[in-house]
Amino acid sequence: MRRALPALAAGLVLADSSVVTLALPEILRALDATVAGVAWVLISFNLALAVAAVPLARLAPRPAYVGGLVVFAAACLVCASAESLGVLIAGRVAQGVAGAAVVAAALALARVGEDPAAPSPGLRAWALAGVLGAALGPAAGGILTEAFSWEAMFALQAPVALVAILGVFVARRPATAPDVPRPQVDKRQSERARDVPAAERPPEYGGRLLIPPAPIPAQPAPAAAMAPTAALPAADLRDDGRGRPRIAPLLALALLSAALTAALFLLVVMLIEGWRYGPAGAALAVSVMPIAAILARPLESRLPIAAAAGAGTVAVGGGLIALGLLPDASWWWLVLPQVLIGFGLGAALPALTAVAIPHAVAIAGPASWTIAARHAGVVVGLLLLTPVFTADLDAQQDRTERAGLAALLDAPLGLETKIDLAQRLADRVASADGRLPDLAPAYAGVDGDPAQIAALADELDDQLDRAGTAAFSRSLQLAGLLALLALVPLLVSAGVRRRAALAGAAVAAALSSALVVGYVAAGGGTYEPTAERNPCGARERPDSDERFDDVQRILLSVLDGGACELDITREELLLNLIDEDTRRSLDDDELTEALKAGVRRAQEDGTLGFLEATALEAALSTGLTDDVIRRLLDQ
Repeated sequence: MRRALPALAAGLVLADSSVVTLALPEILRALDATVAGVAWVLISFNLALAVAAVPLARLAPRPAYVGGLVVFAAACLVCASAESLGVLIAGRVAQGVAGAAVVAAALALARVGEDPAAPSPGLRAWALAGVLGAALGPAAGGILTEAFSWEAMFALQAPVALVAILGVFVARRPATAPDVPRPQVDKRQSERARDVPAAERPPEYGGRLLIPPAPIPAQPAPAAAMAPTAALPAADLRDDGRGRPRIAPLLALALLSAALTAALFLLVVMLIEGWRYGPAGAALAVSVMPIAAILARPLESRLPIAAAAGAGTVAVGGGLIALGLLPDASWWWLVLPQVLIGFGLGAALPALTAVAIPHAVAIAGPASWTIAARHAGVVVGLLLLTPVFTADLDAQQDRTERAGLAALLDAPLGLETKIDLAQRLADRVASADGRLPDLAPAYAGVDGDPAQIAALADELDDQLDRAGTAAFSRSLQLAGLLALLALVPLLVSAGVRRRAALAGAAVAAALSSALVVGYVAAGGGTYEPTAERNPCGARERPDSDERFDDVQRILLSVLDGGACELDITREELLLNLIDEDTRRSLDDDELTEALKAGVRRAQEDGTLGFLEATALEAALSTGLTDDVIRRLLDQ
């Protein structure tokens, strides 16, 4: 209990860096924010924590711990009651500053009574709390958001913080001293001594005679406690004399944390916004990661520190690259990459912390540098990766719109049904405000064959899944490269056994490579919205289907011919024709000439007769392009 409550406080704070992740889509909609704007709900907390961690570590532990938890609890309530994005971000900044004081003080309280020169159970409990907090945060936030609301997710943290204050009172108890054999008492000698004058009696203990105790044999330290320090040479366990941690492992921690941002942020946003999961479903889908992190801890404690750090770093990188090469939008493809990432999280973070802060100097001041490095890495990761995936999301939305339009044009439905559906789908896309839209409401009440409409809905949903996966592919792979880069500062860290680090990295690289190759073989890297067909080539038409009437065949043939003339896709030409806001690169003259070429193409393939083609070309030549289109649609 002496270490449990401070560890709970540290875990609560560090979980808050990611607990809000699964609630971000709900916050985005509730506060009418943008994806880039709502990312600051994460950035602000981590930035405040990174900046404040080192200065606030100089405070006295007990008042910093109590005061920090009180302010943290109050900031949680501010976030829960926020009605604007600005207020929420301000509350997150307050959480981060208060949390910085709590995390540093929690380590000092967890180590009360420990030998500073010995392996520290308090440090291990503190580091484990950080790992579990970061890993379990998204899942916990998702479940709370689904069961209650995103406001409740913040509000329920306040009582937990107040309970953790009890840790300051528990930490007042001195650590249990090691068992020392009590002096042996000879009762017979004690009885005889009663007849001896007091000045001549031998020394007594509690009124009884003493026989000097036998020498206490030295007890070997438990193997689990010695394993982390045994991996490093003696020089690696000494401070540099200034109470500062080593820069190289801190840089590795920062790079690894930047990469883990992808696992804890991009993945859940992909599940909710891209694959359209609910918060609880997304939480269940990412639960493999924390489970793997927990299971990795016993293995990490048996590995040399360098080997655990090398293997964990490469495992995180390999898992993220595999997530960027998903062959399908199905949850089971997420399992094996998460196993690798979870193992890397559980192995690398404690090992890199041990390299940066040796046990001999594991006090709140130096250890606070590891917190600053980790959360500065999270901020850098968010700032680097958010623009990448938002730009890709916009690009994939355009591709999805064209792929969906192609499916609608080729669907065996009547022209009136297609026009009705096109308008409904366009309204859903417009209301999505830059996000991938929910198209399900667009199909309600549409007049047409239910089976064909359902088939079209499945096709469009598949295109959305493809877009939602491809939009995050590049940023996930970039995050994987950030994790792999963390291996470089690890290898140049003073005192780290490079052979052990490389051996661990090699094993993880072999497993990661096998996973990546398997995903690529299954179609990873090509799972994206269907590319539009070349309009200059022949296109099969369902001539026998009565729902493809003459007007539809004429329109499709004219669109193919015009798009071929302009060297663009049929879908892009149609968007230019029906929406003046999309006419960025084509003027009216270009559209007119393109449509004339389309009319000639329709005449050549027999869709239009000579008289109809001549009449249409004449009408287009008089500048009645929009009128011709309206007449065709009205017919």
